[in-house]
Amino acid sequence: MWVEKTSTKVIRFDYNKIDLNGIREELRSCNWDEEMKGNVNESWALFKRRLLDLQHKYVPKAMVQGEKLRKEIWLTHKQLKR
Repeated sequence: MWVEKTSTKVIRFDYNKIDLNGIREELRSCNWDEEMKGNVNESWALFKRRLLDLQHKYVPKAMVQGEKLRKEIWLTHKQLKR
């Protein structure tokens, strides 16, 4: 029987502590008509970049530690408990 347990630490965005008011204010302050004058692909790239920047600015990061259990596909929960 092949079972491997590994402890993993991952840094993720903590959306439970997001600053929505800050994001809303920045989005309201943009002159979207002026910024979206390019073609569709350029406008999408600009909008996506702006959202990612806001995510990094207003969503805190947290270290998440968990266990990852790797097992054979056929191995069920009941068989692991034996």
